[in-house]
Amino acid sequence: MKFKTDLIKRVGLCILIILFVYSPGAFAQTKRAVSIVDVAVLTLSESPLIQRNKLTVNISEGNFRIQRSAFDYRLSTSAFATRNSLNLLSVDPRNSLTDGTLNTQGSIFSLGVSKRFRTGLTTDLSVNYNSLNDNFSLNRFNEAFMPNITDHFMSSSLTLTQPLMRGRGTIIATALEQSATLNLQSSRKNLTFINSVQILDATTAYWQYVAAFNEALIFRQNESRVRRMLEITQELVNGDKRAKGDLAQVRADLANQERLNSVARQNLISARFNLGRAIGLSEIDSEKIGEPMDAFPVLDKAGNIDQLSLDYLKELAHQNREDIAANELSQKALELQMRLADNDRKPQVDLLGVLNYGGTQIGNGFSETINTFTSSQGRDLGFQVGLRFDFPVNNNRAQGAYTQSKALLRDQEIQTANLTRNIDINVAIALNNLKNAVDILQYAKKSLTYNEEVYKNEQTKFQNGLTTLLNLILFQERLTVSQVEYLRAQQQFALAIVSLRFETGTLYAYDNSDTGAMTFTPDTFYTIPSPN
Repeated sequence: MKFKTDLIKRVGLCILIILFVYSPGAFAQTKRAVSIVDVAVLTLSESPLIQRNKLTVNISEGNFRIQRSAFDYRLSTSAFATRNSLNLLSVDPRNSLTDGTLNTQGSIFSLGVSKRFRTGLTTDLSVNYNSLNDNFSLNRFNEAFMPNITDHFMSSSLTLTQPLMRGRGTIIATALEQSATLNLQSSRKNLTFINSVQILDATTAYWQYVAAFNEALIFRQNESRVRRMLEITQELVNGDKRAKGDLAQVRADLANQERLNSVARQNLISARFNLGRAIGLSEIDSEKIGEPMDAFPVLDKAGNIDQLSLDYLKELAHQNREDIAANELSQKALELQMRLADNDRKPQVDLLGVLNYGGTQIGNGFSETINTFTSSQGRDLGFQVGLRFDFPVNNNRAQGAYTQSKALLRDQEIQTANLTRNIDINVAIALNNLKNAVDILQYAKKSLTYNEEVYKNEQTKFQNGLTTLLNLILFQERLTVSQVEYLRAQQQFALAIVSLRFETGTLYAYDNSDTGAMTFTPDTFYTIPSPN
C-alpha cells in the first residue's frame, strides 16, 4: 500500500515538472513572431475600440426592430369570473320569488387583434362574450323561468381605418421603418470604416516596430564593428604601427556606440508596447510579441507608381470608402424623415368602416353558448361608415418638426459634401507622399551603397597605415547614419502604401454578406492599388 502511495506521488511530481517546463502560458512567457496580417486579424478580435464600435450596430438594430414593431400583430385577451350577492329590501317585490337574497354570477371573455398595414390601413377586430345567471325566477321579459337560467351575450366588431391625408400611402406609412433600415446599413458601413482606422493604426505601429527592430540590429552590428576596430587598433599598437593614444579614441567611440545601442533597445521595447496597445493587448501579452516576420516593401514589386492617376485614385475612393456610403445612406434616411415630417403638417382625415355582429341566447349548456354566435334569433348585425377629422389650429408641433428635419437634412448634405472634399484632398496628399517616399528611398539606397563602399575602402587603408583613425571613425559613423536613414526611408515607403490604401478604401477586402467580415492579404500592405 505504501509503495502504491509513493508511486502516485512520484507520478504527480513528474506531471507538475512537465507542466512547468513545457507550459508556455502559465509558467513562462514565450515570444511569438508576428506578421502584418496577424496584426490586422488580431486587432479585429482584440481591440476594445472595435468591440465598442460593434455596439453601435446593435443599437441601430434595436431601433430598426422598434420601428418595425409598428406593423406587428397585437393580440389582447381577458377573462373574468363575476359573483354578486344582494340582500333585498323588505319592500322589494322580488322577495316573494327568492329567499331575500339575489345571487348573481357570470363570466366575461374578450379577444382582440389589431394590425397596421404598410399601406396605412389599420384594422381592429374584437370579440366579447358575457354569460349571466341568477336565482330570480323571472327573465328580463318577465316570463316565468326556473332560477339560474343563463343569459348569453356576444358582440364583435371589425373596424377599418384608412388615412386620406396625413399618413396616407406606403412611403409615408413605412417612412420610419425604411429610415431605420437605412440607418442600420449606415451603421454597419461606419463600423467597417472605423475598424479600418484601427487597422491603419495597428499596421502603422507594426511598421514602426519593424523599423525599431532593424534599427536595434543596426546598432548592434555597429557596436560589433567598433569592437572589431578596437581589436585591430590594439594589434597595430602592439606592432608599433599605431600610437597608443589611438586606443582612447576607439574606446570613446565604442562607449558612444554602446549608448546608442542601449537607446535602440529601449526604443524597441517602446515600439513593442505601442504595437500591443494598438492591437488591444494587455501589458503582459504585449511583452510576448516576438520578432516581426515581414520585411519592408520592395520598390520593384510595389507596382507601377509612375502611372498612378489622381483621378483614378479619387474614383476608387468614392467607390470603396465605407464612410462615404454611410453618409449617403444617412442622407437618404433623413430625406424620408423630412418627407414624413412634411406629411405630418396635413390634417388628419380618416375614412372609417365598422362592421358589428352580435347575438343573444337564453339557456344552460354548452350548445346554448355556441348558439349565441350562430343562431338567427337574437342576432344583431350592422355597419357604420364615416369620416374623422383632426387638425390642430396652429399646428406648431408639426411645423417645428418639419423645420428641424429640413435643417438636419441640409446639415447631412453639407457633411457628405465636406467629407468627399476632404477625401479627395487626402488622396492627393497620400499620392504625393508616396511619390516623395519613392524618391527618398532611392536616394537613401544610393547613399547607403556609396557609404558601404567608402567604409570598406577606409578599413583597408587604415590596416595599411594609409589613413588616420579619425577618418575611419568618421566614415564608420556616416555608414551608420546612412543605414538608419535608409531604414527610415523604407518605413516611410511602407507607411505611404498603407496610407494610400486607407484613403482609397482598399486597405481590406470586405465581405458584404451578413457576416461583414474583413479579410487581408500580404499584397494589401506591399502593393499599391492598381487598375491592372
